[in-house]
Amino acid sequence: MSGRGDIRMYVEHLFEGRTLDAETIELKEEIYGNLTARFDDYVAQGMSEQEAFSRTCEAVTSVDDVLGGRGAEAEGTGAEAEGATDAEATRTVPVGVPPVSPGTDEARGPEGRRRWSTGRIVGVAAVALVAVVALCTVINIINSSVASATYDTPGTVDVQPLDATDGSTAYPSAGSGADAGTQGDEHTLRTDDVAQEISGYDVASLSAMADSSWPLDGAAVSELVGGMPLASHLMSTGSDSTERDGNSIVVEYEWVEDDRVARTDDDVVEQALAHNATALLCAAGSADSVRMVTHETDGEDGELSVDTFTFRRDDVESVLGTDLTEGRLSDGTWDELRSKLSTERYYDRLCDLADRD
Repeated sequence: MSGRGDIRMYVEHLFEGRTLDAETIELKEEIYGNLTARFDDYVAQGMSEQEAFSRTCEAVTSVDDVLGGRGAEAEGTGAEAEGATDAEATRTVPVGVPPVSPGTDEARGPEGRRRWSTGRIVGVAAVALVAVVALCTVINIINSSVASATYDTPGTVDVQPLDATDGSTAYPSAGSGADAGTQGDEHTLRTDDVAQEISGYDVASLSAMADSSWPLDGAAVSELVGGMPLASHLMSTGSDSTERDGNSIVVEYEWVEDDRVARTDDDVVEQALAHNATALLCAAGSADSVRMVTHETDGEDGELSVDTFTFRRDDVESVLGTDLTEGRLSDGTWDELRSKLSTERYYDRLCDLADRD
C-alpha cells in the first residue's frame, strides 16, 4: 500500500473497538485528513515515505491523546505561562495544526517559538471544519453527477443478460410503475431468505472459478455471481474500466419491496452487498473495484429507486484489515471474514464508503 493507505489502516486501528456513531466517524475522518496533510508536508520537506509515516504516527498515538489534547486547550494556556517544556507543548498541539517547515518562526526552538493562543487555535479549527464540510458537499454533488451520467447515457460495459437462451436480451424483470403490481410475488425481496443465504454460502465453488485475467466478460462475471446471496434477483453482470475506479466488476440487482408480502430489512441488503463484493474481489485478483447497482420498486405505489455502490479494493482491505486474495477462499480463513462482514460496524462502514448516491 502507499503511505496514505498505511495511514488509513493506522487510523482504523486507533478506533478499533470503539462504537462508530456519527460523532466518532467524523472525528476519525478529521484525524485521517490531518495526518495525511502532515505526511504530505513531511514528504515535501524531503523525508522518505517511511520516515514521514513514522513521524506522522507519532503525532497521534491513541484517540485518547486527541481527546485529552482538546480538553487541555479548553483549560487555557496557564501551563504554558508556567514554563512548559517544548515536548509538553508539542503533545497539546491539536491534530488540525500541520507540521511547520524548517526556517519558520514556529520551528526555531523554545526561544524563538511564538505560542498560539487558545482563541487562535479555536479559530483555525473552526475554519478547517467549515472547509471539510464544504469539500464533502462538493464531492457528494460531483459523485451524484458522475453516477447519473454513467447510467443515463450509453456506456461501454460488457453486459451479460440473464436467461437469454436464444440470443435475445431477456432479463428477469421485476417491473416498474403500474406493471409492478402484475408481476406476482416471485420478485419480492425476502431478506430473511437472504440472511440464510449469507450464512450458508460455500466459497469453495467460487475458489474453483477464480480468475485473475482482465477484462472479464459478462458470462465470466455471471458465473462468479450466480451462486451468491441475492442471485435470484440478478439483473445483469459485466465489467468496466474507468480512470476513477480502475477495473470494475459490474453487478446489477432488481427486486420489489412489498412489506405486505415479506418483511424487508435494509441492513441485510447492505450486508449481502458487502459480502458479495468482498468475495468477488478475492476471486478476481485483477479487479480494482466492484460496482453494484440496485433497482428497487415499491410494491404499493410502483416508485423505482436506483442506488449505486462502488466497493474499492483499497477501502475494503483497509476496513477489514487484510489483503483480499484468492487464498482467502481456500485457506480456511473465509469464515473469519464472513464473521466481520456480518457485524454492523463493518458492513455499514463499507457501504458508507461505497455509496455513490
